[in-house]
Parts: sequence; structure tokens; C-alpha cells
Amino acid sequence: MEGWWAASYLVLWLLVVMLCVVVVALARQIGTLHLRLG
Repeated sequence: MEGWWAASYLVLWLLVVMLCVVVVALARQIGTLHLRLG
């Protein structure tokens, strides 16, 4: 049970990190679009 809890915790952190990477990538793309349009 302890190992399963640790694995699920690790997977949760990996999902959070991936989400942050996606948000940063989207923000950078939106920023470049604003620079191009503005």
C-alpha cells in the first residue's frame, strides 16, 4: 500500500509539471503572437 501511495504521488507531481510546461509554452506562443500583431 505504501509503494502504491508513493507511485500515485509521483504521478500527480509529473502531471503538475507537465501542465506547467504546457501553460508556459502557450504563454510564450501568445506573447509572440501579440508581438507580431502589435
